Amino acid sequence: MANRETMDALGYALQADSLFARLPARVMDTLTAEQRDAIHQAVCDPSLRHPPINIRFSLPAFGRRYFLTIIGGAERRGARRRTQEQTKFPLRTVANFLFFIFLGALIYALSIASILVHRSLTGF
Repeated sequence: MANRETMDALGYALQADSLFARLPARVMDTLTAEQRDAIHQAVCDPSLRHPPINIRFSLPAFGRRYFLTIIGGAERRGARRRTQEQTKFPLRTVANFLFFIFLGALIYALSIASILVHRSLTGF
């Protein structure tokens, strides 16, 4: 477990370094050492750990690539942030509706295919 914590700490440190590298030089010149440390601590906050379920992949379809991310774990967002995100990313959209229809059809097709394979192998 310590190895995982070390890797996480290294990853957060790299994120902080990446953030500082993206800031314009004129902005970096205005930051004091205390401000840089505070920003580094905010980026390296252990509460920003990755969720236990974090599945990410991309699929080719219709000549393009589409990505799907499934994230799960204990809810750590506050009520205010959840409300903001529900407003910003509503669940009831045409794209989400079509995705769930496609997912349901895919599960249905796989179920029918598995039943047909089972019947052909067992004779029932």
